[in-house]
Amino acid sequence: MLKITGAVRETPARQGRFWGSLLLLALLAGCKVEVLVPPGGKVITASGAYDCAAGQTCTLNIYDTYFDENFIAVPDSGYEFTGWKKGNGYFCGGNRTSCPLTTRGFPGNNNLMAVLESDTVFRLQPVFRRVSQGPVRQSYQLSADFPSAFIRDNYDRDLFITSMSGGDGGWNVFMSQVSGFTSQRYFSGSTFPGDNIQVAWNQDQSITEVAAHNGIWVVTATGGTGLGAQFWKTSATFPESSIEERWNSGYSITDMAYKNGTWALVMSRVERFGGQAYKLSNAFPADFMNNYGNRGYRVTEVAYGGGQWLVVMTDLNGATGEYWQIDTGFPEAEIQRQWNAYRDVTALVPGNGQFVLVASSSLAANFGGTGNTNGGGNGGGGNGGGGDGTSALTINITDACNDGRPLDYRFFDKTNNLVWPNSSQYYYTSGYYSTDSHTLSCRTGAQICYGAETDNWYWGVGLDGDRGCEDCCVTCQTTEFNVNPGC
Repeated sequence: MLKITGAVRETPARQGRFWGSLLLLALLAGCKVEVLVPPGGKVITASGAYDCAAGQTCTLNIYDTYFDENFIAVPDSGYEFTGWKKGNGYFCGGNRTSCPLTTRGFPGNNNLMAVLESDTVFRLQPVFRRVSQGPVRQSYQLSADFPSAFIRDNYDRDLFITSMSGGDGGWNVFMSQVSGFTSQRYFSGSTFPGDNIQVAWNQDQSITEVAAHNGIWVVTATGGTGLGAQFWKTSATFPESSIEERWNSGYSITDMAYKNGTWALVMSRVERFGGQAYKLSNAFPADFMNNYGNRGYRVTEVAYGGGQWLVVMTDLNGATGEYWQIDTGFPEAEIQRQWNAYRDVTALVPGNGQFVLVASSSLAANFGGTGNTNGGGNGGGGNGGGGDGTSALTINITDACNDGRPLDYRFFDKTNNLVWPNSSQYYYTSGYYSTDSHTLSCRTGAQICYGAETDNWYWGVGLDGDRGCEDCCVTCQTTEFNVNPGC
């Protein structure tokens, strides 16, 4: 067990309460500390004895009364440290400075000494927040609890909520600079906040986001959008008839969300929107997205609920530069790649163990506007922009090597250097003669390769690392590609 020494000078009376709280914690805790480091930085100690990198869990076994370390969270470039994670069993929760931990005060205290023999685990975890670099300014946070502090801080930076979802891993919130937006607020509750919507409408704000997670509805209202009159409805079944009825009256789907058997629908009159189509299915509708994408439609809504994916495609009358992908694992590296290509994330939706990421160089178009984010400078540039379009490529990997070991592999775009799942991770086959399928969203015509790359050599799945592979790449198009790697 470790004593926490804070940075605040304590009066004698407060010190007594502090040591009393420490003793209580000691009785509940143990002599092992796990340092959990998410992407975005690392944790070191002032002495240099410990260095825990991003993505690692470093376990410290405390055996004696000489442990005395000051833990420091070091954010990577493009990130900021927002404090230590709060929670039962977490050290320094909420503190935004270093975290000093020591056992030097244990000798002479039988209760504290006894705890060194227990096996309870305490944790120390920094929270890093991505801060966008370059001409497009956008920030996001993934958190188990609703990120009210993150939203408040970014409101102070003139950023607005532009995407919100809940699911695997917690809440996903993206905030962006958007030309024309003038004000914003959000409402939350265990029941759908319909009364608050009327209040927002009366104050010239439109509903721009609806999300649900952990039994909570959240509705975001924004001023200065390109949205006209709106309609909302909640339903125990998918509101197909309401959508058809409102389509016939000139409305478009602008948001949908699902919570515990209830769909929430928001439709709006949007002058800039053209035709619209949606697909609701158990399997992710990649072919549907590709077919409408080739006709100039763009993804304006993605939701997951009741075991089904919902994707809404809209003719945005010329808005270009969209990219999407579905994959397992939180797409940390892909978010940065999209920012580097001057695209904003317009949706990040988890469901069924997967994450769907949509990014666009015309963020404001999703809200009925015509401009880009305040950073400017994109206008359809970057990979996948302009009128190139995207395709869904399904690659089926069948492990034909019966050596008792899984094969590790990944895919990458030979032209644009995009990597699936990311630059530091691989996929693994499920076993001998099992088939693992992956559907990748890639630029039509791009060369997608499977394996790994080093010094311009492509290692085919199951091939030795010193052999080149001429057939490791395939042209991205709407098709399936079957691979049967041997030993």
